[in-house]
Amino acid sequence: MEFQGITIPQKAITEISGKPGSGKTELLLRTLAQQPQKRIAWLEEKFTFYPCSLLRAGISPGKILFIESEDYLLWAAAQILRSGLFGVVVLSLAGKS
Repeated sequence: MEFQGITIPQKAITEISGKPGSGKTELLLRTLAQQPQKRIAWLEEKFTFYPCSLLRAGISPGKILFIESEDYLLWAAAQILRSGLFGVVVLSLAGKS
């Protein structure tokens, strides 16, 4: 899956890091808009996503699994990847860059 020259691998864990406002949500929305059949698991240490942005972009909230946890994010991402239910697993680490 490609977004503005950035390829998001499928069947792999993708880490997206950056401070609030750096474009992580925009990346997710454009990815889903480009390939609406894809399901994404989005994991964050602290939930910062604004769910109403999905509806404004015309994307069904049922396409995304959101997980918030300060611990075990990498383990959770690996388990989701193993399940095969989600084409893309994104690990979003706010402010860690």
